[in-house]
Amino acid sequence: MARWHWLAIKGLRTIALLVAIVFSAAGCGASSDLSSSQTSSQASSAVALDDSGSYDYGDQAAADDTAQSDWDSRVGSDWDEFAAAFETGFYDGCTALFENSPDGTLHNGSNDYEVSDCEALVVDPEMADVELPVEVPDDIQFDGNQLGAEAGCDALFTSEGIDELYWGTDTFTSADCI
Repeated sequence: MARWHWLAIKGLRTIALLVAIVFSAAGCGASSDLSSSQTSSQASSAVALDDSGSYDYGDQAAADDTAQSDWDSRVGSDWDEFAAAFETGFYDGCTALFENSPDGTLHNGSNDYEVSDCEALVVDPEMADVELPVEVPDDIQFDGNQLGAEAGCDALFTSEGIDELYWGTDTFTSADCI
């Protein structure tokens, strides 16, 4: 959705520039209270060549680039929102795994586990065994929560190096809580 919005603004600014150039070349003013040089100057500020020879489409493109740069660096408000949603999802994933047990415990060999054992594991999205989105997600909350839930479901298995947990004769894997 954000990319579509940016493209729409880009298209409108390009059209405004072309109209200003045509009016300027024809010696016409865009309106009675603006001279053709003012119209051309305003259009030039909306779309201009940057130092690399590329067109600069203004604030929206810069904002999109900044958001993506922040995302790549794992900083900024989008990343913070994603990390918070991931943490919530992680705890939800741990809870979902242990909801399979009637008494809240699961076992593997002589080891007993509770939901707190899962929740104590790292919940940082960068440390989890999940594939993080390359671009800023359209729905940061949803994507963060979903990936966090997957990581929470799998965390205890990964941390302990096991494939299954048991309660009595029932067997559970990370796929049972997703």
